Amino acid sequence: KYFEMSLKDNSWKKLTSPDPFVEMESQLGLEGTVAGRATTIVNASIFEAAAWERLKLSRKAMKIHYAFGGLDRDLIPLNNHSWLYRTSIDLGISGFAPREWLSWAVWKMIDDKTLLVGGSDREDERFPVGAKSKDGKKYIRASSVFLWKYETLPDLAGIKRTKVTYHQQIDLKGLIPKAIMNSRVVGTLAYLTDFRLNFDKSAEADAGRRAELMKLIADDFNFSHTEECMADFDSLIKEVEGCEPPLNAYGMADESKIHASMFGGQGWGKTKLKIKGTIEEVAAFLWHLDSNANMSRYGTLERPKFEGGQGFVQRQVTRRQRLEGSSAAYHRDRLFESEMTLSWFDDDTLVIMVKTPDERKRGSIAAVNAKETVGILLRRSSDERTTKMEYACKLDLGANADVVQTRNFLLSRLAEVWEVGIFFYRLVPLKDYTLEDGTALGYDLLWKSPNAKNRLARLEEVRRESRGLKELTDKDNLPLVHTMLKAIMEGSLHINRDVKTKLVCLIEKEAMQCGGNLILSLMTELTAEQACD
Repeated sequence: KYFEMSLKDNSWKKLTSPDPFVEMESQLGLEGTVAGRATTIVNASIFEAAAWERLKLSRKAMKIHYAFGGLDRDLIPLNNHSWLYRTSIDLGISGFAPREWLSWAVWKMIDDKTLLVGGSDREDERFPVGAKSKDGKKYIRASSVFLWKYETLPDLAGIKRTKVTYHQQIDLKGLIPKAIMNSRVVGTLAYLTDFRLNFDKSAEADAGRRAELMKLIADDFNFSHTEECMADFDSLIKEVEGCEPPLNAYGMADESKIHASMFGGQGWGKTKLKIKGTIEEVAAFLWHLDSNANMSRYGTLERPKFEGGQGFVQRQVTRRQRLEGSSAAYHRDRLFESEMTLSWFDDDTLVIMVKTPDERKRGSIAAVNAKETVGILLRRSSDERTTKMEYACKLDLGANADVVQTRNFLLSRLAEVWEVGIFFYRLVPLKDYTLEDGTALGYDLLWKSPNAKNRLARLEEVRRESRGLKELTDKDNLPLVHTMLKAIMEGSLHINRDVKTKLVCLIEKEAMQCGGNLILSLMTELTAEQACD
């Protein structure tokens, strides 16, 4: 009843979630009291999801608990439907004692598609009030009410899905500033990110949905908007006066240009890119704007919402993005409400146009309405396995956006296009690698990597997501290629020494030396080819 009543309460405040796949809200009460709720979708059945959350004492659960300042934790089963749960955390605030919760939790099936787990305060003589932690600090007994709701969703591409909603109201029993409470509630709700990632099958789900869209695009040769779309694209792609190449562009892109007006938040940009995928596959990827792959790369604050539209070839899409600024008045999000149209020009050419109509809903305190005109032209290459993409955009971010903000926003839009190319290059298996794929991998490793820390983080990301690099570094006969790459990406100077050991016999120290040798060569030779030789 408490949960259902809270859904009707309009005083909840939407939080900026660090994870675009987790929606968060909070409700601050008196000092020390706060309520929070979060929702996400996990790729598992309701029973798998509930069982994972129930395993409070697993090594993974305890690792997450300790990372958030957790101290002691106990779980005592009472019967098949309930258990006693005790947890404690260090608030991380100087002068504040650690807090302890003791709850009685119960689970119940509401119907064959819904499972609830609820809990509230409980006293038990096995855990007296005022107990001390292992380091001698006295716990203050706090209060909480929580509810987990698991709802079965239709399968997507054969993958089970569950909507998970977590609702908690806590009282920390103390005069704690609201700003600190707000930061704590975001950290608590961020647990759903670990929950989601534990069952993450987004790559498989996206691939299944992309295959469905590819079939629809291939079968639906719609020419109803062709002339209009091509005329709009030809007008949009023309270079504007004063445009210039952007800094830190992706190395595989061609003819990248941007122009940002000094005032008014207006900008224009274009780029060209060859993508390692069929024209139907690339179009399906672009059309599936709310895929997990697009959401994780595009910096969108909310999952895009599709409404109405004329069948498959046209959709209404609402997209909200962050505009960074030095002043709170200029730091508001931008809301794009646009029409997205897909049309074939001929058997080998496809056009996607995204345009903001003149009549739109009004903005809000949290977001300002903005306008966009985006054109994407896809051409099938002669080998049919690659696609040439031309992209152009024209943006109106509002009069209060300065030239730096406009330029950065344009770069973020071009980066979205470059990320599409990176996504498809990462799908190429090692056995199919060409010189072009190797070059793309090199640019992928070094893009957005201004320092050693970023380069090493980028290496781990690419190794995790690039099929070719993963196969290379995971091969049994080349166990230390990853170590060698780490030394190269770190970029620290080493004294060059010969390594005469065969590659398959390298030890870790020798692999580090090989990587270090290349750094000095890269700094002293005129070209990368000479350094590698």
